[in-house]
Amino acid sequence: LEGKLLKRLGTYSYGIYILHPTIGQFSILFFKKYIPNSFPNYELLYPIFVIITACFIAAISYEFYEKKFLKLKQKFTIIKNNPI
Repeated sequence: LEGKLLKRLGTYSYGIYILHPTIGQFSILFFKKYIPNSFPNYELLYPIFVIITACFIAAISYEFYEKKFLKLKQKFTIIKNNPI
């Protein structure tokens, strides 16, 4: 579990978790409108499309949105000194 890809997916996992239902719904609308209803389209292409799109949008969201809040988190963290 130390690979680059898995670490990157771990970084984006919250965005993937939050965004995948919405992306799935929009993908269903897109597939119904523009892609013919057949076995390979819905059983193979739809899940691959949703996974790739969710990862891509989560990466963009992390880079341009979440990073700003993660930096703020460091400013407001309380560090307690516990003298022994």
